[in-house]
Order: sequence, then structure tokens, then C-alpha cells
Amino acid sequence: MLAQEEDLPILIFLAVGVLVLVLIVVLGVRSSRRKNRSTAPSYELAARWDAGQPVLATSSLNAYDGKRQWEVFQQRFVPGTEVPDLPLGDPGEKGTPVERGALRVSRVAREVREGYPNARVGFVAYFAPYERSEFPMALPSSGRGFERVELDSDGVRAVAADGSLAWEAAWGDCKVAGREGTIRVHNGRSQLEFERDRTPDHHTLEAVLVKYGTYWPMGAV
Repeated sequence: MLAQEEDLPILIFLAVGVLVLVLIVVLGVRSSRRKNRSTAPSYELAARWDAGQPVLATSSLNAYDGKRQWEVFQQRFVPGTEVPDLPLGDPGEKGTPVERGALRVSRVAREVREGYPNARVGFVAYFAPYERSEFPMALPSSGRGFERVELDSDGVRAVAADGSLAWEAAWGDCKVAGREGTIRVHNGRSQLEFERDRTPDHHTLEAVLVKYGTYWPMGAV
């Protein structure tokens, strides 16, 4: 009898512990469901100037929240949606007044962001007057077997010094992942890395690859 009485506090403690764990799990599941059903954006928006054009970009999200928020973003910025008060010139050019106006969305995309190797995600909206305005484009980018990258309406190519083709991808096949030191791309058969320190205008290259390529979070691992 005495042994049973001594065991009682232990049993109560274990029961309380189990109850606490159950409550944590239940509350976590409810919170996740609320996030998955949410129709309100949990990101911040900012207009920026990339590759000679204005874009509207979100703050970064973790991969889990990004799944539902990507749906919210696509619903909010359906192609054809008019977005007011966008910069129509490069706000980074000092001394130049920047005109602002409304533009219509032409496409949206996801991009791999910081947090390597645990990549985060951001969303970008692009605008009709600038659709395919980047092409043709050629940028210096020295790497294994190539010395420049060419981009046009068909896709992207890495070209060697003698003009031979080192690697290529049609836009429909081109997967893109921004990494800390490189921009990694894959064409469905092989991958290539553009090293940032060997690509003088890697910001422009990444912006165009993200716009016309395919989101590839596993490429950042």
C-alpha cells in the first residue's frame, strides 16, 4: 500500500507531462491549419529595379509558409492586374528624378533566397512593357569550359572562348537556384554553376534566370 502511495506523485507527474505534450501538438496543428487556410499575405512588398526594369518583390519566407503564401501571391497578382505607383526608371541613379506610374503584371515567379543551405523563398511580379525586353543579352562569366553567357527568347547558353557551346537550356527546362557563391542552373540533363566572383554582373544574370527559368530550391542545398 505504501509503495502505491509513493508511486502516485510520479504517475500524476507523467500524466501531466503527457497532457502538456498533447496540447502542444494540438495547438501546433491548429496553427499550421490556420496558416494553410490564410488568405492574408504575411510578406512585405517592395519595388526594386532589376535587369533594367521595375519588379515587385516580397520579403523572404521559410519553405513551409511559402507554399500557402505563393498561392496568395498568385491570386493577388494575376497577369493583367494593374499595380500603381511603380518606379519607371532606375531609382539608383543619383540626381535623376524617377517617374512613377501604373503597370500591368505579365508574370510571377519564385526565387531561391538566403539561408544556405536551408533556402528561403521570395516571390516576384514582372510587368508587361518589359516582357522579353532583356533579350538578346550577353554577359562575361568565366567558368569551367566557358567565358560568357548568352540569353535570348529561346533560352540560356554558356559559350567557350572559341565560340563553341559548353552548355545550354531552353527556358522551359532551365531550373535556377541562387546560392551564396554561385548561381546554379540545370537543364534536365546536367547542371552548371555561374560563380558570382567570376561574373561581374551576376545580379542581372540571376534576375533574368529567375524571371524566365523555374524555381529550384533543392539546387541551393
